[in-house]
Amino acid sequence: SSERARRLYDRGCLFSPEGRIYQVEYARRAVESGGPALGALGDNCAVIGALRSRRLRENSALLPRRDTGWRERVHRIDEHIICVSCGLVPDARQLLRALQRLASEYRLAWGTRIPVQVVAARLSEFLQSATLKTGSRPFGAAFLFAGYDDDSQRFRLFLTDPAGYFDEFQHYVVTGSGISSSAKSNLEALTSAQSSDIHLIETAIKDALLYAVSSTISSTVDSDFVNDNEDNSTKNDDSMHMEFARLILKEDGSIESCILSTEHITRLLQNLPAIDDSSEQSS
Repeated sequence: SSERARRLYDRGCLFSPEGRIYQVEYARRAVESGGPALGALGDNCAVIGALRSRRLRENSALLPRRDTGWRERVHRIDEHIICVSCGLVPDARQLLRALQRLASEYRLAWGTRIPVQVVAARLSEFLQSATLKTGSRPFGAAFLFAGYDDDSQRFRLFLTDPAGYFDEFQHYVVTGSGISSSAKSNLEALTSAQSSDIHLIETAIKDALLYAVSSTISSTVDSDFVNDNEDNSTKNDDSMHMEFARLILKEDGSIESCILSTEHITRLLQNLPAIDDSSEQSS
């Protein structure tokens, strides 16, 4: 039967008679189920944002009670490159460590910062190599990269795929489901005009993620994971569901890299002025 034949080609990275690799398709589904993520470029800045996994959003007892600096999806590769991991968190963390080593070794070898396109290309080569082995599975993870390119002197945005290819986006990129078309249109208008107001871009991403929160988070919480005495203010705090990072090109040509604290995200949600970034994770 067709189902029996499919199971035969499910056992590894094998081509089916139709030319499909089912394990790669499953890896893409894992990426798509990881929650929405967005990236946007301004005139002198780049911003990325993501929702934490449904497991953390619906079981807030698993979240840290205070901002410890831990992040599930938003990370820094180097001082000029930030990223969002998409898909299976353990797979993504293994790839993240490899990318951070790559950036460090490139700097030691060449005395300069690694181009963001090189990071995307090297990761894609590694992901593609995982699809060539019959006895293994592809990584169920992909990355959205934002970084500053020293050669072209501009910010760039890339998105990888478990199959081993990557795409560059000129203004903004959205991955995952739950983002409204109006939010996408707002981001497109801001970034196409090369806005230099980073607060406007952050607000647009925040609004898109808020819509995704309201459309995906469930009204009930799994009692097996949540203590009966849980503080409901933590459960309902949208700042605990989001992660943000940004890059800013300063007047002296240096890059300010910052993963936003929970306090900053809370103020962003309340449409309050940004806090002093010196207290956040800057480099």
